[in-house]
Amino acid sequence: MNNNVTEQSDTSVVLDTNLYDRDPAKGVNIAYKLLSLNTGPYQPINIEFLSHNGRKFLQRWYNIYNWLEYSPSTHSAYCFNCRAFSPNNSDSSFIDGGFCTWSKATFAFNKHEKSLSHKHSTLKVNSYKASFISGSVADKVDNHHQHELAENRMYLSNLLDSLLFCGRQGIGIRGHREDESSLNKGNYLELLNLRAKDNTIINRFFIEKEKTFRYVSVPYTNMFLNYMGKNIKDSIINDIQQAIIFSIIVDETQDLARHEQVSVCVRYVSKTLEPHEVFLGFYRTASTDGESLTTLIKEVILSNGLSINNIRGQCYDGAASMCGSYSGVQARIRDENKLAVYVHCYAHILNLCLVDLSKVIPHVRNTFGTLQSLYSFIGASSKRYSIFEQIMLETSSNGKNKLKSLSDTRWNCRIESIKAQEIVNSYDFLSPKMPRKRSLPVKKIGGGSIHPEFTDDKDFYRIEMYYLILDAITQAIKDKFNENDLKILNSINNILVNENPDLSDIQEVSAVYRFDVNELKSEIIIFNRMFISLKKEVNFENKLAYIKKVEVGSGFPILVDVFKLFLTIPMNSASCERSFSCLRRLKNYLRTTMGQTRLSDLGLLYIHKDKEVNKDAVIDKFCADNKRRINLK
Repeated sequence: MNNNVTEQSDTSVVLDTNLYDRDPAKGVNIAYKLLSLNTGPYQPINIEFLSHNGRKFLQRWYNIYNWLEYSPSTHSAYCFNCRAFSPNNSDSSFIDGGFCTWSKATFAFNKHEKSLSHKHSTLKVNSYKASFISGSVADKVDNHHQHELAENRMYLSNLLDSLLFCGRQGIGIRGHREDESSLNKGNYLELLNLRAKDNTIINRFFIEKEKTFRYVSVPYTNMFLNYMGKNIKDSIINDIQQAIIFSIIVDETQDLARHEQVSVCVRYVSKTLEPHEVFLGFYRTASTDGESLTTLIKEVILSNGLSINNIRGQCYDGAASMCGSYSGVQARIRDENKLAVYVHCYAHILNLCLVDLSKVIPHVRNTFGTLQSLYSFIGASSKRYSIFEQIMLETSSNGKNKLKSLSDTRWNCRIESIKAQEIVNSYDFLSPKMPRKRSLPVKKIGGGSIHPEFTDDKDFYRIEMYYLILDAITQAIKDKFNENDLKILNSINNILVNENPDLSDIQEVSAVYRFDVNELKSEIIIFNRMFISLKKEVNFENKLAYIKKVEVGSGFPILVDVFKLFLTIPMNSASCERSFSCLRRLKNYLRTTMGQTRLSDLGLLYIHKDKEVNKDAVIDKFCADNKRRINLK
């Protein structure tokens, strides 16, 4: 074929056809391949058309018969459409033989164009070309499937959003009656009804019931909650596993259904030396003895892919079943892992100090006793309480203070009760005076005053009350705060804070946690020199901020592990106490029949509001667990 030959341009997009010889005389199958490349008939225009019996091919026929093509090698005409889709009864001269009787060309071309076989071929060619624009039947089916799949996943995503909103707000999900005649179907369904007003997907699938499924029944709701809760827990467990070492924080309480609920939290430190305390769930137990609680804790740790050997701290309250030296939870855990340092929650210890104070000092005991009696007296009558509220509104600075019942376990009840005494300041009560002097019997003891002489009233209350309170609280703190054996923690603290820590502390920490003594000592010396050059105050916070820098921490791997270890050990169980506040909101008087799995899942959603739920992963899990009537993959 002559490379200088050009052809008449057509409206079709011409792709690279160098892979094929376009001369129609080269073969029948070439036409279909060219059509697949979106290329039309071969119509050369700058060649010499040879004459046959005094007649020759006319170039203007290209414009009349768009299916016509010419072969420079055989000097014959062919039908591109019939060559692309060869019908059985078509004229072979236009397919493989070639037509060259130019004296009868117009008649033969018109006859061929009107033939049924040519029309069928032309229809197939036009349909094939149309498939490049709108796609083939298979493409259309696939596009429809993809569109349906996207809509189905969008609907489930909207369901998860609505359910997640209810869970993270801590509100009820189901209604008492959820049939069509009910005026209140519950927060979940009512929220879907509200969203359907401006969400076409929810309106079509949920309101108009375009599909045979809606997935809003109780089993599906519990399934979605479980998947979302597990998605958050998996994310948390992954972070803990990356941290390697962790501490456990456990506490128990009774819910409104009289079930003993155990809250399990974990404290770990991230790679950036940021401590985190996370909630793993609520777990019901039938017994609160040390053996049962230890078994429960071990099951929770192992079921979440964690190792008991990686525990570095454990923090509980002062219950005997938890802190017992022989059969308590802390002792049983330490039997399996000696490095699991036990810490009696310091918040509970401080509360015990205040409780003891309120019982030991007569004046304090009488004060809180009077407040408790006042609470009982006013709260027993709605009329008295109404009068009290009115007085509080008129006299209190903010009008929000209320009388609180005293409790040994509720930490802030006493300060709240004292705040309610602001009402006293608005009345002209007599100033406090010294009690009547009492004398000893003269005959038996020799007389004299029981109390020492005081110069004035303030002197009496300062000596007889204020100093006694200070002595009592100081002694209680000394006694109770020494319960914890923090020798190893004090050694770690000395290493991290002091500029020249004792060698004995370095040796002890290295022996317990299997660090190389010489390497740790070298890192401490070099790090302290670098820190001193900054001319900052030497304290734990500043040193921690300095070693958090990547260029600094990467040079002190053992010292970073010591910082991480120190930050991993918890000092209080406040995270568990906060989870109990969540428990009261989730399992209230209207939801006492809630199942344990659902309660734990809702707790994860409510407490970990900062954790994003991967809805695509939840939908994939929903699709993978069971065969669904809905296309999701």
